[in-house]
Amino acid sequence: MTDANYNGRDKPNAVLTGSGLRLEYPDATDPVIEDVTIDVPAGSTVALIGPNGSGKSTLLRGLSRKLSPSDGQVVLNGCAIQQYDTRELARQLGFLAQRRPSPDGLTVEELVEHGRYPHRGFFDGMSQQDREAIERAIEQARLASIRDRPVDDLSGGQQQLAWIGMCLAQNSNVLLVDEPLTHLDLRNQLLVLEVLTGLENRTVVAAMHDLQYAARFGDHIVALDDGEVYDSGPPSTVLTEALLADVFEIDGMVSRADDEIRIYPERPLETRSTSTDGSSPSNTIP
Repeated sequence: MTDANYNGRDKPNAVLTGSGLRLEYPDATDPVIEDVTIDVPAGSTVALIGPNGSGKSTLLRGLSRKLSPSDGQVVLNGCAIQQYDTRELARQLGFLAQRRPSPDGLTVEELVEHGRYPHRGFFDGMSQQDREAIERAIEQARLASIRDRPVDDLSGGQQQLAWIGMCLAQNSNVLLVDEPLTHLDLRNQLLVLEVLTGLENRTVVAAMHDLQYAARFGDHIVALDDGEVYDSGPPSTVLTEALLADVFEIDGMVSRADDEIRIYPERPLETRSTSTDGSSPSNTIP
């Protein structure tokens, strides 16, 4: 078990650290995350990548205190995350899950206003500071033209930006986002990524499937494979043909030219799983 007094001082550039994390669900026989250590550099955009079932969502839940580790420690801004009360944690860290409750008829502006709850008392009205934070979030998330529209009436991309606006109104310096591009068309994917990566003085960790987006928008990559960290670091060192084969089980090419990384998937490789009768899988599809 990691020392409860650990404060991350030996990692001065890490705003969020998970050390030796073991994360599991009560009804599961095996942990989803096993002995994972992750350091999130302050002010960076971290792309959390890996195939389905690799543990991306579970790791984000552990880092955000939505799921308590059975072993290991999460440290946020130099303090063990369990030491924060709920409101203080929300002032320090925002978490946007992949699945969210319906906003129940709220307008975009009303949804964004909900991001100010950590900064207000239960009976407090909106302060000038609250209003300024809401206006700033609406501008940053590019919501000005739809601020009065019901969230339920928006497209998927507009809804995603509205929820991001709510998180930005929290004014936390760390934002964790689970699969922000799911079900979005290309234009809205780019809009969401431009908003997330254009934030000043914020650290963003985003789980994503698109490796090309990870290469383009990520400052730092963490690759998960079957609940463990396969590799982490800058895109130039993590995104390799070996990663494509070992983690994603595909044959492909990775090219580097003019400081740009291009990924070309070619074909699936033989899966590591076995068939239902326990025999080895058939040859890869040509």
